[in-house]
Amino acid sequence: MAKAQKGNASANVGAHAEVGAYSKVENETKVAGPVKVKSEAHAGTKVYSDVGVGGSIGTNGAEGHAGAIAGSCAEVGASTTIGSDRNNASIGAKVSVGPQIGAKVGGGATVEDGKLTVGADVKLALGVGITLQPSITVDTRPVANAAKAVAKPVAAAVTHTATAVNNTAKKAGSAVKNVDEKSKILVTHGTQD
Repeated sequence: MAKAQKGNASANVGAHAEVGAYSKVENETKVAGPVKVKSEAHAGTKVYSDVGVGGSIGTNGAEGHAGAIAGSCAEVGASTTIGSDRNNASIGAKVSVGPQIGAKVGGGATVEDGKLTVGADVKLALGVGITLQPSITVDTRPVANAAKAVAKPVAAAVTHTATAVNNTAKKAGSAVKNVDEKSKILVTHGTQD
């Protein structure tokens, strides 16, 4: 499937099939203000097949993934996210055992709603499977707002300085004109004597 929307283009081709059973536990604890720690753990079994390639690029950044992996396994995994909705770091990891083979990798950097997210997704399987999914999200709006806050007073100061220089130049021009006119009068009066 390919699509283009709001300055971004993406294309994905692939197929995914999975049958399994999982048990999952989640916990979220507020630390201070909007900062929280969210943890998840799961365990289960599955028979799966996942093959594909895709990516996106555009005004929101770039992301890509590719790979093929298939098999049956018992899997345990966990993930933790620390931070707020706008600034956070997360890591996810899974380990699986069973007849499985393949690899799938992906990663990228995107910006959406002022949030920069950089992450990766790596899956390797050869009897034992390992998945790692680190990412970090940073709110870029405070930096942009700070730049705007500094730019406005600087622009105002430059404007005021330019206006003052212009006014001084006009006054200097008028003074020179007055001196010129007075010297003409003196010269004129001086030659009549």
